[in-house]
Amino acid sequence: MRAGPAAACLVLLGACAGPPRSVVHDLVRELEIAEVLQETPVIDVGTPRARRQLASGWYADEGGDGGPSFAWSEGDSSTVELVLFEPRALAATLRCRAFTAPGGRAQTVEVELNGERVARLEPGGDFATYPLALPVERLRAGRNQLRLRYAAARSPRELGAGDDWRRLALAVDWLRLEPGDVPPPPRGLPEQSLLELPVGASVGYYLRHRDGLRLEAAGVTAVVGGRLRVVVVEDGRPAATVAEVAPGQGALRVDLPGPPGTPFRLELQAVGVPPSDGGGAALELASPVVTARAVARPGGGPTAAPSRRTAARRPNVVIYLVDALRADRLGVYGQTRPLSPRLDAFAAAATVYEQAWAQSSWTRPAVASILTGLEPEVHGVNDRLDRLGGGMATLAGRLAAAGWQTAAVVANPNASAAFGLDRGFDEFVLMPPERRESAHVHSEVVRWLDRRDPDAPFLLYVHTVDPHLPYDPPSPFRERFAAGVERRDLGSTETVGTLLARNLVDEGQWAADLLDLYNAEVAANDHAFGELLDELARRGLADDTAVVFLSDHGEEFYDHGGWIHGRTLYREVLQVPLVIRLPGQDEGRREAAPVTHIDLMPTILELAGLAPEPGLRGRSLLAPADARRAVAASLDLDGWGGWSAVQGGRHAIRHHRLGYVGPAELYELDSDPAERRDLGSALPASAGALVDETRRELLDESGRWDVAPAAIDDELRQRLEALGYL
Repeated sequence: MRAGPAAACLVLLGACAGPPRSVVHDLVRELEIAEVLQETPVIDVGTPRARRQLASGWYADEGGDGGPSFAWSEGDSSTVELVLFEPRALAATLRCRAFTAPGGRAQTVEVELNGERVARLEPGGDFATYPLALPVERLRAGRNQLRLRYAAARSPRELGAGDDWRRLALAVDWLRLEPGDVPPPPRGLPEQSLLELPVGASVGYYLRHRDGLRLEAAGVTAVVGGRLRVVVVEDGRPAATVAEVAPGQGALRVDLPGPPGTPFRLELQAVGVPPSDGGGAALELASPVVTARAVARPGGGPTAAPSRRTAARRPNVVIYLVDALRADRLGVYGQTRPLSPRLDAFAAAATVYEQAWAQSSWTRPAVASILTGLEPEVHGVNDRLDRLGGGMATLAGRLAAAGWQTAAVVANPNASAAFGLDRGFDEFVLMPPERRESAHVHSEVVRWLDRRDPDAPFLLYVHTVDPHLPYDPPSPFRERFAAGVERRDLGSTETVGTLLARNLVDEGQWAADLLDLYNAEVAANDHAFGELLDELARRGLADDTAVVFLSDHGEEFYDHGGWIHGRTLYREVLQVPLVIRLPGQDEGRREAAPVTHIDLMPTILELAGLAPEPGLRGRSLLAPADARRAVAASLDLDGWGGWSAVQGGRHAIRHHRLGYVGPAELYELDSDPAERRDLGSALPASAGALVDETRRELLDESGRWDVAPAAIDDELRQRLEALGYL
């Protein structure tokens, strides 16, 4: 019978020697990816910091500028999350006002604490304070849910009180809990191997069980007061306290038994009543680590390297990138409308990667990853003006040094030379704005093919920008696929900008029309791609050329309540097409294992017969597939961000917004391809472990390369603004 978490034990480290052990997690080093929770007695609604506690049912922040900051409730109920590590009777005060309209009935609010009713409020139309009693017997250690249920949520537009289409009930300014104060965040002091944990705060590490797993620390000491509580959270089981440690007892050892490979969250909580003066009660853990029994590695000589396909001759390589192309718009990925006949025919003699995932959900970090083989956290090109730093090897540079001609024809200024993405290319053409459509890009490619050296292999990078915003498909594709779209300016940058600002009434109603415009641009691009394939065949290059068809990211059409890309990491913006035809390939095949952008550089280097670039974590797609592999993505743009990981048919995401790091979400891709059913609350350990395992691999690599802001002139700025980048 399995020993559960309660079987863990606490003893002095020196009590017995035991078998040799190895450190598998340094908890000071891994604090960067730990989940931090803090007791927050004051929730200042309408500010970014409060978003950590606004669990559901809230619109965007409003107010400020001399008046109160606040947020309106969304729909019939709203939830606030309260974190307490030591339950105690609390007196709460809520400052709010009700939405009122001429002739509308008075608003009432039922207040529930962890599912039980504790109060009923009747707020007026002006901001005022309302007391709430939160009984200690209804509070619990950890997260507590305070739900506000409204008698009615009404749209001002429907009631003739303005153009606001939202369903409003209550505007909340703040919620204050007495007694208490906000503890400072935990700190790691690597030089001293010290973890500082203020009373009223906790850190959670997502780990996996293995043989002999154990939490160890050289000692636990207190600054003012508090004690350490060690909690284990496993999927499908209640949180279990496995140890509670008073300071000053010497070294500590807590065994963490469990079936090998199963995920769990290890929480270290500093508990006690925080001082009312905010005076800094804290615990200090010396050299906190998680260890496991050391595993003897077999000796012997070097193992044979796996057999890989190598090129009999130096192949040409064409990378054809379609900016902002969702995989599900293409017939080869299940689309029933005839949007991509040329790609579908091409795929019949190529390899289709069914689970290809972008490295990020917007252009520059994704393209930088394609061209360097490095993750966005490593190459560092993540923000609006970031320029690729010097010193990094690029695919174009490696091939150019080996004798390949290298050229790029790019229609998106966001992937231009100004941002360092021309490194290694002998020629780099940025198309003018009036010639950005894929048909014009194709014409420029033909001109380059005319002037290239026919005796040398080449790398040609083609970056097309349709179907990227603005959605303005050319004739006859608009008439064929978007004839029913009556509003001519609907796909413009300006109109979509109003959607992004949540200022267009009933915003979701525009999704179908915008998707039709987008579909028409997909079809136009497919036609241009077919012309390029025909050109390669006409010149006798098809058999000697590897053609890689892919996208940098996808696009959202209100799938998760938003638009375009670069704001979330859901499937619609991360799953991309990847179809590769190798020289001489005449049979199609499909590959179900997950792959990602950083796999392209090692694949093409191997195809060219060149040594792999050291330190890359991508894997050559010429090697046998690994269905158990996890692939990751990240985003860090304008305060929007997060981390994503896909493995074993599951997609885990942890989003963050303006400093608020949300809980990990988890989706089953086969049964829930639209990612509507978040399993993260039911399987928190699985969700958190999948995200954090991929982040942990990059801890020592983040910030490795210097990134400087790009200098852009007025012309480039205008071009970026036209595409919605600035």
